[in-house]
Amino acid sequence: MAGMALYPRAFVRTLFSFQGRVSRPAYWLMIGVMEVVRYGAALSVNGWSGDISGGYQARTLATLLLLWPQMALTVKRGHDRGRSIGYSLGFFMGSFAGLALAAIGRRHQRFDLVLAGVAVWAAAGFYQFVEYAFLTGDPRSNRYGPRPRDSYAAKPAPAPHDDALPGERPSA
Repeated sequence: MAGMALYPRAFVRTLFSFQGRVSRPAYWLMIGVMEVVRYGAALSVNGWSGDISGGYQARTLATLLLLWPQMALTVKRGHDRGRSIGYSLGFFMGSFAGLALAAIGRRHQRFDLVLAGVAVWAAAGFYQFVEYAFLTGDPRSNRYGPRPRDSYAAKPAPAPHDDALPGERPSA
């Protein structure tokens, strides 16, 4: 897949480094794999029994374990769009602030705080999802590196060697 590193060192760098860019297809692929892992963790604990308490805990643990790779991918996707690390991590802060506000409202039985928290969480998540999952990246190199397709593309073949001496016409 273009823009997706298949070598172990590059794969680890893709998941854990905040430098560089990642293409939209690679972003979709990696986020999709992370979601499969999260839901797989939940299903592995409770199976299809319908008891969601153990599955919820397993999914929460998987989410915490995958938080760094998800942030790294999000920052790199932002870099592909020309966005700074602060801009990309701002979405996470908005989401966490919204969830915290909803939790505080729930604890104090304040429905207005719960509603405001959910609205902040949903707005931050929706905007990030649309911008990073559907909009194209910078078509050229930017301050964060070359276009992802270009950084993994095969190098052009060298020009054929011509044995003609200077001043002679090459043989056909």
